[in-house]
Amino acid sequence: MGAFEKMPKDRSITANELGSLINLDPSIIVRLMRILTGTGVVALAGEDTYAHTPKSMTYLQGAAFDFWNLCINMSYSYYHWPEYFKTKTSEDLIDLRKTPYSSAYGMEGLTFYEVLAASPERLEMFNKAMMQQEASLPVLGMFPFSSFKAEVEAEPQRAFVVDIGGGRGQSLLGIRKETSNAFGTGSKMILQDKPHVLDTISQDLIPGIEKMAYDFYTEQPVKNAHIYYLRRILHNYQDGVCQTILKNIAEAMGATSRLLIAELVVPATAKVGEDVSAYWMDMVMISIGGKERSGKEFRELLDSAGLEFVKLWPAAVGDHAVVEAKRRMS
Repeated sequence: MGAFEKMPKDRSITANELGSLINLDPSIIVRLMRILTGTGVVALAGEDTYAHTPKSMTYLQGAAFDFWNLCINMSYSYYHWPEYFKTKTSEDLIDLRKTPYSSAYGMEGLTFYEVLAASPERLEMFNKAMMQQEASLPVLGMFPFSSFKAEVEAEPQRAFVVDIGGGRGQSLLGIRKETSNAFGTGSKMILQDKPHVLDTISQDLIPGIEKMAYDFYTEQPVKNAHIYYLRRILHNYQDGVCQTILKNIAEAMGATSRLLIAELVVPATAKVGEDVSAYWMDMVMISIGGKERSGKEFRELLDSAGLEFVKLWPAAVGDHAVVEAKRRMS
């Protein structure tokens, strides 16, 4: 309805005034505002008169606003879970074109992202929320990229980092900043994504980084890179799709190459009183056909794709981590 957006930022507004702005009966506004004023989200400035607070202002723009909109949008599919699970087979549950989200919107046969693309408003809401979330999640502070100094200097012709599905290159820029003191900015970095993504990125914004159009369902064209990097990619897919992505990488890896998977790593056991955000995120992924994974599940997935688990590099805070793997040499 846009009620918060229509409320003035510098003065109060009556229920009658707000009702005329959002085309809603003032009596409904009064009833809803009782909850918001009672919890301190909105200030009661007089009889049936309301004003913004710092809490309500956070829902006007920025990370909280974008993420809240995404949560509301996703919750629509949760209401359909009981009927969905009663009528679907185990095979349906891993079919990207039969997700709870697409089913809830009456668009079964389309993937989650195709359903988003069908609505410019939904797509914009999702992209804003993801940009905010990406900015809040760590790239550095887990795997020690500078530890590759000797390898990169010994074989500079090999790509240092190939960021697969790397979006706008923010991860590579962060890695370059971390490693510049160790071995300068001349290391070879490659940003891979779909053409329509790369076309929106000015080369000036990613100096020294090579753009390369690539579909990760196909053969990896960059062979024997020092590092292949996947950030927040695998959680969008079930194991079968992930195996295809990982096998394409494994076949391109050399004996000393490393694969780094930056993802949420779900604790194996839920404990009362501890943070449950990782499990909540996994629940969200059910609706779109994805899956958050535990350390054990990552090991099993790697093994199925011809890769060998090396080490888990956790973040200092939270459940994000980097899973390090190498090609299994037979």
